[in-house]
Formats: sequence, C-alpha cells, structure tokens
Amino acid sequence: MWWREPGERQYGLVTWDQGIAAVGHDSMVRVIRSGILVRDRPGVYVIAGVPWSRERDILSACLAGAAVASHRSAAWIERFPGAVSLRPEITTGPDVRVRLPGVKAHRSTHLPPEHITMIDGIPCTIPARTAVDMSAVLSDDSVERMINRAHDHNIVTYAEIVAVFNDVRRRGRRRVAHLAPILDRCLGVGEKSRSDGERWVRATIAKAGMRAPQQQIWVVANGNRYCIDVGYVPEKVGIEFQGQWAHADRRQALVEDSDRISELELAGWLMLPVTHATTASVLIDRVQRALAQRTSTSGHSGAHGAPACPEVGEGREDEGRGYGAGHGQ
Repeated sequence: MWWREPGERQYGLVTWDQGIAAVGHDSMVRVIRSGILVRDRPGVYVIAGVPWSRERDILSACLAGAAVASHRSAAWIERFPGAVSLRPEITTGPDVRVRLPGVKAHRSTHLPPEHITMIDGIPCTIPARTAVDMSAVLSDDSVERMINRAHDHNIVTYAEIVAVFNDVRRRGRRRVAHLAPILDRCLGVGEKSRSDGERWVRATIAKAGMRAPQQQIWVVANGNRYCIDVGYVPEKVGIEFQGQWAHADRRQALVEDSDRISELELAGWLMLPVTHATTASVLIDRVQRALAQRTSTSGHSGAHGAPACPEVGEGREDEGRGYGAGHGQ
C-alpha cells in the first residue's frame, strides 16, 4: 500500500516517478494494470475511487507540467474575493512547454523561488505575483477592484504587490507596465480612507516599504470611545491629523484634538500628530522611531493601557516593500 502516503498528501494523486522510486518499474506497471491507480494526466495517476475535486485537478496539472498554479487558479486557491477557476491555469519556466487538454499553460522568463509558495499542498504563485499576473488577463478596472478587495481581505498588501511589480518590470516584462498607475491609485485612495490626510499617510508609509497601518481604530479611554485615524494596534502607536487638516473651525478642532490625544495617551497610546506642514520624511522617521521604542520597551505587543476595539475591516499588518528606487524605472 505504498501509494497511500503520497496519495494522502496529494488529493489521491501519485506520479509515475514516485512509483518508480518506491517499488520499481515492474511493480508500478502491475499496480496500474490492476486498476488500483488510474491515469489522470501524463505521468500522473489517481487512486481508484478518490472523488474529483478542483484542488486535485489543479495539482494534477501542476504535477504533469512541472509547473505551479497561477493566474485564476492561484487566485482561487488564495481566496481572492470573486475568483473563479473553471480550468487549471499553470505557469512554467521559459524552457518548459506544456500542452495538456483542458489546461491553460503560461510560460515565464522570470519565476524565482521567492515568487512561489505552497498552499494546501499545491505549489502556486504568491498572492502578490498572482495579482501582477492577473493584470495581464483582466481589464484595468477589474484589476484595481481585485487588488483593493484582496488588500481589504488581508490576502496581500499593496507594498507586496509593488515589490513583485518592480521585480518583474526590471526583468523586461512590458505587459505589466499599465499596472503602475493602478497601484498609484490604490496606494493613494484606499476605500476606507475618510480624509486626504489618511490617504497621504497610507501612501507615504506604503511607498517607504513599511508595515501597513490600520485605519479607524476604536479605543475606549476614560469611559469614552475614540476613533484613531491611523495606527498600529499591537504597539499602540496612533497617527492623528491636527485640526486644520480636516476641520474648518480650527480653534474648536485643536481643543478637541488636544483633549482626545491626552485621553488616548493616558490610556497607553503613543500619539503622533500630523499637520499640513508634516513632510513625508518626518512622518516616516517618527513612525519608525515610535514603533522601535514601543517594541524595545514593551517586549511584547499590546502591553500598555486599555484594550483597543478595532472596527471590522481595519488595515493589514504584513510587511512588504514599497516603490522605493524601483518606482518610475
């Protein structure tokens, strides 16, 4: 029953090479002739009686083509909102040409190991590479909507997509050039941003390659609920826009901002005020120092003050590179 071990890992699939390595050529042929293993695709067999599944279908194509799941198949595996995979879609390196019935095969001149991951036993492109690849098969409006929704569902960050975009563009892939203005819009206009200040902070932090902040973070302090515009919940670092950025009545706004910042800081938050005069370099420097200070003094996340109560849909905290030197090349 040697086939059970690989079959359990591979949705009931066993390759010819795995069989040869396990029991030799003659024994593998006998198992196939007995009907225990049934041919699924060239070099790939399925254990008799194992039901069909989309995961099995995609993995079978990957095994037969020495490829990875990509494009729509990768988006479906990675649970991109609205993603549909009607047939396996795979990508190989430039020296491999795959022709499999019912399979959409792509070839790439640049598919480094860091662009590949394993999800539920299936090799596939990482979410950021999937987003970049999908830009070649969808309209610009659909790509922008897909990227925003994937970001909001914590599947991938804008900065991670930018990093892969810069990487493939440096390798001469011209078909992704149209993605640059789409990413500019995504970075500058997040769907959850309520003001120009929030949009500017998100874009500035993303382009600096820093971890994306969360938005509209609700906190209880001294019996009152306050909403922090942008911040980092684990370290309890908040970024607040001072009165004149978003308020017509500057004097009243400054009084209210001062009161709320005092209460939030007494509750354990380190608040960083931002005004029209704050430059991008100053913002990045202060955020970096604040996060470093909280990390070094607390020893663990969320060690100070009252608990935060984030709203549903707050920002993701994964790391990734922003445009950096790659933007505009």
